[in-house]
Amino acid sequence: GYEPGNVEWIELKDQSKNRSMCIFMEYNGKKLCLKDYCKAIGISYHTVQYRRNNLHWTLEESLEIIDGRSNPKIK
Repeated sequence: GYEPGNVEWIELKDQSKNRSMCIFMEYNGKKLCLKDYCKAIGISYHTVQYRRNNLHWTLEESLEIIDGRSNPKIK
């Protein structure tokens, strides 16, 4: 059961990563939620989702190109 010794409080933004909708990816040995990865490399999560869903780009292609150029943070 729930009692103070076996319950941990975490922030809502971290708890939301435990949902099945959260897309995790691994790059350079780090496994991150896609939203966190987008934030780290400076690309909009919605841009990546648009590219994947509407343009049928791979996840890697979606992350690697910003403003028509290769993303220097990902190489």
